[in-house]
Amino acid sequence: MMRKLKIAGVALLVLILAAAAFVFYLHRRALPQIAGAIATAGVSAKVEIIRDPWGVPHIFAENERDGFYGLGWATAQDRLFQIAMFNQAVQGRLAEWFGEPVVQFDKIFRTLDFQGIGKRLYENSSRESRRAVDAYQQGVNDYAAMIDSSLPIEFAILRKSFEPLEPGDLVGMLGFMAFALHDAWRFEPIYARLVEKVGAPLAEQLFPYARGGSPAVYDTVQAPRPRLFELSAEERSLLPFLPRFDASNNWAVAPHKSATGHALLANDPHLGHAHPPIWYQAHLKAGALDVTGVTIPGLPGFVIGHNRDIAWGFTNLMVDAADFFVEKLNPDFPTRVMYKGEWVEMGSRSETIQVRGEEDIVLDVRTTPHGPVVSELIEGTEEVLAYQWVYWSAEGDMDAFTLLNRARNWSDFRAAARRFGSVTQNVAYADREGHIAMQAIGAVPRRLGDPNGSRYRIGWDGSQDWEGFLPFEDLPFELDPPRGWVASANNPIFPGPGATYISAHFEPVDRILRIRERLQAQERFTVEDLRSMQSDTVWTSAVRGLPAILAAYEGQPAPEGNLGVALELLRAWDGDMTAESPAAAIFAVYYERLFHEVFRDELGQELTDAFRDVMNLNASMLWSVTEEGRTDWFDRTDTPQRETEADIVRDALAKAVADLEERLGPDPAEWRWGDLHTLEFVHPLGRLAALAPYFNIGPFPVPGHSNTVNKMQFKPEDWKVYHGPSMRQITDFSDLDNSLGVLPTGQSGVRASSHYDDLAPLWLNGEYHPLLMERARIEEVAEATLTLFPPEPETQD
Repeated sequence: MMRKLKIAGVALLVLILAAAAFVFYLHRRALPQIAGAIATAGVSAKVEIIRDPWGVPHIFAENERDGFYGLGWATAQDRLFQIAMFNQAVQGRLAEWFGEPVVQFDKIFRTLDFQGIGKRLYENSSRESRRAVDAYQQGVNDYAAMIDSSLPIEFAILRKSFEPLEPGDLVGMLGFMAFALHDAWRFEPIYARLVEKVGAPLAEQLFPYARGGSPAVYDTVQAPRPRLFELSAEERSLLPFLPRFDASNNWAVAPHKSATGHALLANDPHLGHAHPPIWYQAHLKAGALDVTGVTIPGLPGFVIGHNRDIAWGFTNLMVDAADFFVEKLNPDFPTRVMYKGEWVEMGSRSETIQVRGEEDIVLDVRTTPHGPVVSELIEGTEEVLAYQWVYWSAEGDMDAFTLLNRARNWSDFRAAARRFGSVTQNVAYADREGHIAMQAIGAVPRRLGDPNGSRYRIGWDGSQDWEGFLPFEDLPFELDPPRGWVASANNPIFPGPGATYISAHFEPVDRILRIRERLQAQERFTVEDLRSMQSDTVWTSAVRGLPAILAAYEGQPAPEGNLGVALELLRAWDGDMTAESPAAAIFAVYYERLFHEVFRDELGQELTDAFRDVMNLNASMLWSVTEEGRTDWFDRTDTPQRETEADIVRDALAKAVADLEERLGPDPAEWRWGDLHTLEFVHPLGRLAALAPYFNIGPFPVPGHSNTVNKMQFKPEDWKVYHGPSMRQITDFSDLDNSLGVLPTGQSGVRASSHYDDLAPLWLNGEYHPLLMERARIEEVAEATLTLFPPEPETQD
């Protein structure tokens, strides 16, 4: 018996060891070959991929076609699973991998037709742009084919293979980017409920920056006059507000404000945090093209970065780029819709969505003259709604990036900027000649009739249709302003109301106020100063809001217990949201409580929660009430007495202290903002509890706030950070090799790679690595060099 048990034990041990060895094999098998030489028919001459200590590939090629092939190869080595996942998303096929939970995403992406419009963008682009895409995708496909038996572990877990990219695949990622730049999808139905609940006059009070405001991006530029309509007093009566999914900071400093005597530029675009990150850092020297910065895995263009002559950085322009049109269907022929007084047949197509582990879903997409019908995709919508969006009309975005990467001066840059359509941004610019600028880019719709982009528009008579887009010449820009800097942080475009409607919503002003304060505070700036600014965690709303808290207790009995301790901690605080600060935790929780205490009685709990779930809407609404003296909002509608601001402030602080006692313990001196405010970089498969320890990075305590320059956007229900600087980049034209960059986690998506998470400590601590361009310096620090070369021609006997 004992002998049998021993044999069984040995057998079990062998099985365990074999399983462990197999898992280790899967873990290690996708590590790419980054040194040596590989023959591939995809290149016409030698291509060198030199990786630096931070995992950034520097691709050197004799011609552009081979260079983009090498860029595709290098990106696939690090991000093959991500490229495949992006392709699934663009095609609306995520449910094939992840099942029923993501079906709604597939329905939206199929209806909006990211893939179809992306193919059209590709086909209508220049030969130069298409050649770059084709070469890049061939590099991806050839690498994937070479390692077909040793794909990254995610493919094994999902039991999927890599599908080769076809011409134009992933160009639809430009549509995905454009979709992330506006939030009409979530906001407009909520806003309609707000107007229904409190009426237009009260709704108007909550959105003060609908038609401009200060500080503005273009202080000295007036809004262009309309070409198709004038606004009446009635049309100005409702100030809409459109939140966005993302945000960013960018600024540039002129030579006379720079310690080096050369222009400087800084950019940190804010996007959702995940791993792998959305950006891939690279440097490409191919023929005359020499550019470095960040790309999106699957696409060859450098979205943000610099070449030898110019640098550029993006922030969201906050354009109202989409509208819902209420359509009128023919009751007798429901496939027809009224348009300009006539019944017209709707377009239709059928989409089959394959769902892992479930039956297929057939999606019927109907299309009106305004766009696809999306009513069934929006919960609680009774009207038949069609969705019109600039992406349907965009044609030049691929060529815009092609031109931008090759631009040599301001004139070239403007030529590239002119081509942008669906990508709507404020672009900070700097060049080696010392010029700095800010330029608005992208398609801005011109609306007939009511210009208000947050209202549902009438679709049946043509009176509220779009009539083209604002001419590029009417988009604002500033070149070499005397103050010596330009800056934007998703703040209002113009200093005052303009007749042309561009947008109704901008981010809270905290970030731009702090950036301007820093830019105005000294005469000369170094790269180190710009690093410090990107890591700044002073929350200007906290600095302004502290006096209101202290004033609320004047003439009142001194609060006892932890409430009194919290008040003293706030009294000594400077508004810096450091991770170690007890006062930062107190004010942040108080601010959340204040929003609910001010608005819950008028809006109801459900609508209050809905508005709070839209990113940073709470800050803008509170600004409208607290900063503009709208005291009626403080009075509770459900009590007989009239409450004052001080009453609401005291209630909010008391509830915040009670909340913190429950979450962080009984001693306020031991409370830490970073104990609440944490960040975990979650892998797509790391959402499963069993796989989270393997794939995810973190969690980490982090400083900052949703509205600090070092943006750390958190979920209000659990304080977990999900959005912030997706990369940081600083360009120094005194020495381009002194330029800096960093990603939040690492260059590689291969779990076994040392570059999977090696950049996280740098990013968390506000540190960077150099963005090298000079080959000699790159070779001095090189980690490894891989050479791709064409195979020798076969000899005939």
